[in-house]
Amino acid sequence: MICLYQYMIHKGLFKVIEHKFPEVGHTYLDSDRDFGRIEKNLRKHQNIYSPDEYRDIIAKSSKKNKVVNMRDHFRETQDLSTTLKLYNRKSDVVKNPVKFRDMVKWIRVDEYGSYLFKPCYDENTPFMKVDICKSRKQSQSLQGPVTIPRTIRAFGQLKKEKIDNIKEQLKYIPDHHRWWYHQIINQYEAQP
Repeated sequence: MICLYQYMIHKGLFKVIEHKFPEVGHTYLDSDRDFGRIEKNLRKHQNIYSPDEYRDIIAKSSKKNKVVNMRDHFRETQDLSTTLKLYNRKSDVVKNPVKFRDMVKWIRVDEYGSYLFKPCYDENTPFMKVDICKSRKQSQSLQGPVTIPRTIRAFGQLKKEKIDNIKEQLKYIPDHHRWWYHQIINQYEAQP
């Protein structure tokens, strides 16, 4: 996530990115209301046969927000830290340990090669800095363009038993939804 923020700062997409991590179980988010409406609408449907149906139900659950199909927008970020020459340092610039999961509540990224964090949500508490360039002598900018390729690999290959189960269930699926399941079966059978 930090590498993605670094990429966006490097590309000039944002001047500053701030991310606050809410307290688990203690925070009410705006999305909680949205999820409640979606769940209410899902209960009105006895059977849902495809991800497209889920997307349609989600879209109809909100009149204000537009649902965007992100299927073709996923990016391959696994090697981003190597591409950007960034390193996951476990201490800040004054050598204090950074326990990301247990300690960091607020992140701010405003320059390439480092991030700022706070262990609390207090506006008056100063940020602490973590330098994440692989080499501490490395320039705070990258030379040349950096791109993140689109994800083209398939995720979650199904086992033969699951494919056999899908084939058995096809007789219960309405004709106009079977195309989606045939697509899954054909992809499985096309594998070497």
